Amino acid sequence: PILPKNIGFGFQMQRSTIGIQEKLDAIIKYSYKIQFDKIAIGFGLQGSARRFLNDFTDQRLLAIDGFEMDPSIERIKYSKTIMNIGLGSVIRSDNFYIGISIPRILRSNLDYETEGILTREVRHAYMMIGTEFDFAPDWKFKPQLLYKYAEHSPNDIDLWTEFVYRKQLFLAANLRMGGNPDTLMESADLVVGFSLNDRWFTSLSIDFTFTELRNYENGSFELMIKYTLAEKN
Repeated sequence: PILPKNIGFGFQMQRSTIGIQEKLDAIIKYSYKIQFDKIAIGFGLQGSARRFLNDFTDQRLLAIDGFEMDPSIERIKYSKTIMNIGLGSVIRSDNFYIGISIPRILRSNLDYETEGILTREVRHAYMMIGTEFDFAPDWKFKPQLLYKYAEHSPNDIDLWTEFVYRKQLFLAANLRMGGNPDTLMESADLVVGFSLNDRWFTSLSIDFTFTELRNYENGSFELMIKYTLAEKN
């Protein structure tokens, strides 16, 4: 947040690689908050630039019969940059919130080739609702429901439950449902977090997969360390 405190700016950069594929995201965000007596309404706007790269010159690529046997694979680098915009809004009180967002509104062309359009990204919409309340001395319970919709895709639901002790110890679990018509539960996550002070926070999470993907991967293990520059409101 900046002065006045109802205006905020944010910047996010993320790079991910899988094999010869690389994706670089750069996102700038703006928010505006309207404060009433016990309720605040926030509005958000973001602009994003994403760069996709497929490097078929990577020396790790091997072809038993040689690449010349497959005319569809050229030993070159394919890259493309896509721009987009997103919108969102949230209504929040002291112990309740509900929000909705569409991070990318434009249906951008994802093809590397310029002749013809075969692949477009579709819109994704998210709706969240959550609350928190005291259930024991020094303990808070914070459940949250996240609904995810994408065009031409199955719906997804995340059910998050979190227990907080004195705003220092965080114990949470997440259940993911939908997306696979053959399995009710897609995955489960366990999270442990600890707040050292108002600025430093660290957490550890483990993911367990229940779908057929478990035959090919062991889930994920993630460690996060966060530092907050501004004082918490």
